[in-house]
Amino acid sequence: MLLYVRGKNYRSIGMEQTISFVANTDKSHSSILKKENNLNILPVISIYGENATGKTNLLKFIKTLVDIINGKIEIEKAYEPCKFYKGEETTFEIVFSKNGIKYFYKLSYTAEEIKEEALYYYPNGKISKIFYKKDGSYSFGNSFESSLVQYAANISKNSCFLNVLSTFLGNKIESLNNVIDFFKNDFIFINLDEDLHTMEKIKGILNANEEKNKIIKEFIEYFYRYMNVGIKNIKYNILSQDFIENTKIKVKEILENKELNEKELLEIFLEKDNRIYLVYETKDGELEIPIEEESEGIKQILYLGVSLAEVLYYNKIVVFDKLEVGFHPLLARKIVELFLSEKNRAQLLFTAHNTALLDLNLLRRDQIYFTNRSPKTGFKTIIQSLGQIPGVRKSTDIEKAYLEGRYSEVPIYEPLNIKEKNGINKK
Repeated sequence: MLLYVRGKNYRSIGMEQTISFVANTDKSHSSILKKENNLNILPVISIYGENATGKTNLLKFIKTLVDIINGKIEIEKAYEPCKFYKGEETTFEIVFSKNGIKYFYKLSYTAEEIKEEALYYYPNGKISKIFYKKDGSYSFGNSFESSLVQYAANISKNSCFLNVLSTFLGNKIESLNNVIDFFKNDFIFINLDEDLHTMEKIKGILNANEEKNKIIKEFIEYFYRYMNVGIKNIKYNILSQDFIENTKIKVKEILENKELNEKELLEIFLEKDNRIYLVYETKDGELEIPIEEESEGIKQILYLGVSLAEVLYYNKIVVFDKLEVGFHPLLARKIVELFLSEKNRAQLLFTAHNTALLDLNLLRRDQIYFTNRSPKTGFKTIIQSLGQIPGVRKSTDIEKAYLEGRYSEVPIYEPLNIKEKNGINKK
């Protein structure tokens, strides 16, 4: 589970800003809290603010950190310092728990080199060093030095050491494998990852295992029913691995000029239909339509449903930019409610403009964050939770107060006067 993340000197973020999933002493909605390492952990955090105040940047720095560790981006490209901040280094910190063990990771870098990198863990609740690197010099915890020191030799100054360990060490050390697995598999980014939603990936997820297939199918069908678009259920025939392997053998036989009649050839290529169908209930009976022929909105529900089902099934963390885009407000609320359920340990971090979710009957005060960025902040993004703002009562109409600019500056729209030019607007 994610406990907190911090970022400094990244895009619109200047001084250090923190998003914490550790609950405060607020007693409201205590049933939604998850116990982890003797801490109460929030399953959902929302971020609100005017346009261009840095909401997306707060999510992107998490993705950037994950991408650096997974080797998807080099620090030269990942280095996007804040133009309104005098510091040189970009710094990220993250604290999380995996398999009951808490970890702390820090990365500080410029375009040319990684200045500082640290990984600590808390076995039996006490902090212990795994490795620490600063200005090219390494140190290791007593239990890890013999295993890790060889990987520090001849490493380039712009290389992420955790990525090197992930590449060459594999799963040889359990405590370290927890960290590698967390960054590699526990995050799903929606509306931040352009490559997330492809039909081939959807089919791959659906083909994972029968139990998961059933859960995902039920989850997506629930979404479609809730959207009231007339879809009764989903039908899909995913090619099994056995079928794929058998087909390869048969194709090889064809290439080797072995005799096959027309019927046998048709059986090879038409035995299975690797397509996803949506089933509509019409007055004339059921009608099956391939997902490829559906609207983008219908496809979006499929993509979203599969992604969220995977998160909820495996208790992952979804980072969702612009939760309400393309969805009915009630569906957005339903998504939040799914993560607030006591039945799972998945987490949701999202940005939104849908003020209907600013409801203390739905969320705790420490689950609602606001961003500000203006001349008053030196044009740098500042974030604070509603739980940090004094005088906010449980009976407060948060939505109304937010729209009045009490928590975050609201845009001021001045009259737009279009001057006559080249005869335009002349009578």
